Amino acid sequence: MDKFVNEVLFFAKDLRNKVLSTIPLTMSSRSPHNIIDPTSFSSVVRNPSLPVCCSIPNGSLELGTLISIYATITSNGRKFRVDFFEGKCPHIHGDGVRCDAVSDDNNIAFHFNPRIGGGAEGRDVVVMNSFCNGQWGSEERFPESFPFQADAPFRMMILVESDGFKVAVDGRHSYEFKHRCDFRDIARMHIEGDLILDLIEFRKELRYLARTESTSSSLTADSTTSTEEATGPTAPIGGDIPSSNEQSKSVTSPTIPYMEFDPNLSRPCDIYIAGMLPANIRDNFTINLANSVEAEQSDAGIVNIPVHISIRADIQAIVRNTMTNGVWGEEELYLEGPFQLIPGTHFDLMISNREDKVVMAINGQPAFEYKHRHDPKTIDSLQIKGGVVLVSIRYEFK
Repeated sequence: MDKFVNEVLFFAKDLRNKVLSTIPLTMSSRSPHNIIDPTSFSSVVRNPSLPVCCSIPNGSLELGTLISIYATITSNGRKFRVDFFEGKCPHIHGDGVRCDAVSDDNNIAFHFNPRIGGGAEGRDVVVMNSFCNGQWGSEERFPESFPFQADAPFRMMILVESDGFKVAVDGRHSYEFKHRCDFRDIARMHIEGDLILDLIEFRKELRYLARTESTSSSLTADSTTSTEEATGPTAPIGGDIPSSNEQSKSVTSPTIPYMEFDPNLSRPCDIYIAGMLPANIRDNFTINLANSVEAEQSDAGIVNIPVHISIRADIQAIVRNTMTNGVWGEEELYLEGPFQLIPGTHFDLMISNREDKVVMAINGQPAFEYKHRHDPKTIDSLQIKGGVVLVSIRYEFK
């Protein structure tokens, strides 16, 4: 058995290395036209030099496109900007042409510009605007709660919703900008300014991945039309997701270790977990669907864990098991695709607990199925611990 496990882990690690070898590491390795793989579900750019101009995966922004930017403002930094362009970004043509040399056929759907000391009376301010049909619109200025500091790292997430762009900084919903032109025409994102960029990541937000084909086809061409009937109420990034009934709930920025007691977990349910694996991960990331009521009645603590999921990034494996009366069963390791949980990047997990099995998807891609060995109706708690940073958890009960 040990030989078999070692062979499986060796194969997974070898496959993982091959996948990683295809990811561009710097701007010098590939042209700025090509640093994003437009066919990839999750596209990553690491350590690009500035200015950087990226193609939007799949050719244009879509509802649910989520861009994560991990960066640090330089020690004497004063400002930076993020622009979403309809056409090609002018600076990539050379000859000293910069992005602010826009033309009538080169709309900017969203211009995001934090300025340290750039506001009235030298105050910090975030300026947002758009360039549509040949002219700049009215600036929207936000001097309150400025989240950026010189020489300080930050994580910024930009989400495309039906009504506008939503921006979260370090897990806090910070800004909204209503659409002024059709975001579906936007093909490139440009970043420049006083930044050290660690990583840019494009992906589809999990709520939109779960939508059916029929729901997708019901969307209108008007980008400003509300789609709440099709997609459910929109929500701040990392914030509580509104619920029209008691069948769902969410938790924002939960701390580790995390423990949620809820008898409803004994029912079929979907659990959505958004977070990030630290770049220098040291501990395994563990998820347990456990029975905690029995633990309160026993000196031995928790002795029944119907579903145990151990994510081991160091060996590129996801181990599943069950504890029954204090005894662990046989581990399962098989994955339906390559290991996707890369240290230093954001992830979206969906755990679907069904009557006969548990199904996990990672970043919208099937990962594994695990048949129940212990009665799932005894599950009453979710436990998460180890090397992980959590952004949000959402529960949807059937």
